[in-house]
Parts: sequence; C-alpha cells; structure tokens
Amino acid sequence: MEYKGWVAKYLHEDFNYKTRISFGANLMAPSNVDFSTRQFDLSYKWVINDKVTIKPKINFNYNRPWTSNQVKDTLDPGYFFYDKSVTRYSQMINANIKLTSFLKLNLGVGHYQDRAYSVNSNVPSYNITNNNVYNTFYDYAELLLEKKQNRSITRL
Repeated sequence: MEYKGWVAKYLHEDFNYKTRISFGANLMAPSNVDFSTRQFDLSYKWVINDKVTIKPKINFNYNRPWTSNQVKDTLDPGYFFYDKSVTRYSQMINANIKLTSFLKLNLGVGHYQDRAYSVNSNVPSYNITNNNVYNTFYDYAELLLEKKQNRSITRL
C-alpha cells in the first residue's frame, strides 16, 4: 500500500504439512510441521531535491519455523518436538545522492535485533533460552558509476 511517499507492506504466511521423517529418523506416525511468518515493513521516500533522496525504513519479522508440537508417544525413537520462535526488529536510513549524471553516492546506517526463544519453556531446548538477543549495527557507503548503454532494437 502506498500513500504520499509512504509504503506499507504486510506478509502473512502459513505453510503446513505432515511428515514421517524427523532429522534422519523415521517416525512411527506422521507428524504435523508448520511454518508461520508475519512480516511488516514501513518506509518513506523523502525527495529533498532532484539530487538527494532520504529513505527511512522499519521492519518487524516474526517466524515460527519447523513447528511440531503435538502430543506424541515419547517412546517413539524419532519423536519430533520443535517449537521455537524468532523475531527481528530492524530500522535503517539510506541517503541516495546524485553527484553527477553518471556518479551516485549511497550512504546508510541501520540496526537490527534478533530474538530467539523456546515457545514451550517446559520442554528442553538445545541452545535457545528465552533470553537470546543479538544486536547488529551497520553502516555503509557505496559509490556507483553508471554507464549509459546504447539501446537499439533489432528486427528480424
């Protein structure tokens, strides 16, 4: 959805299937496996003049991959239980500057935070606790040289 320079996007995805295979082991009965994604983006294109454009953007992403949390017979040697969640919050700002007709400069800074946790805290989890948070900060500068191409149409 776009309105006066603002762009909002939302993605809702649910993918489900049944399997009898669990990380190399065969299960005694089929197990449900679900993948859920919720993603929201909001950005704005601020045109200062014909040479400078500023683009701030925020994003939220929520995933529950490989979810298999149905009650099963734990005597099944291939018993499959996986119920973890991952969220990512990110924000960035980008500046596009047209220096000449063939030279552009892109500058930007940003941050994202990843958070992973076990949805069911009663079930042992390999390396994921409810406190796994990772922050990443970045910046970049990019100089682009544009080459004009001779565009001709050849008819057969």
